[in-house]
Amino acid sequence: SDRWKAAPKAWQSTWEEYGLAEIRRGKVLTASMWDRKRETATGKGKKTDDETESDIQIYTDGSASDHGAGWGFAVVLDEMAVAERYGPVITDKNDPAWEGAIRGTNNTGEIAAITAALRWTQEEGIESVRIRYDSTYAASMIQGRWKPKRNREVVERAKKILKTTSRHTKVYWKHVKGHSGDTW
Repeated sequence: SDRWKAAPKAWQSTWEEYGLAEIRRGKVLTASMWDRKRETATGKGKKTDDETESDIQIYTDGSASDHGAGWGFAVVLDEMAVAERYGPVITDKNDPAWEGAIRGTNNTGEIAAITAALRWTQEEGIESVRIRYDSTYAASMIQGRWKPKRNREVVERAKKILKTTSRHTKVYWKHVKGHSGDTW
């Protein structure tokens, strides 16, 4: 794909080493296939308790300043970043990339980060993923545990994306403390 060609060489070699090249080429790997590839590539066969649901971890974050809001995520496999994405929170309803945010705030940035991560898992055909988030607000809204008083449109769109993603991808959730020195 074009993304494969445009990726930095270091990422491509990491993808190839851990089997992500097959996902990039449209194949879906099962959990047992991931285990075999990881054992072969690293010599490690055991997962820690923190990895039992998914080897693929996506760390998400959002932010806001006087200049607008933004989002980002990093895809981590075996403690190595294998993909990263980031962008602005789009508040212009006429923009084709608009996801429902009326205002650029930290909360809409957090929601946009998780939404973008979920879209990435769909595009890549990922079978299972663990979303690591620092915003309880964003995760609770997207999972439908809380009802929005503000940001209704962006929350409803994010919930639909989660529902669509969950048809093909098992999504696990893990809260991480923000600004705690975590690498990702």
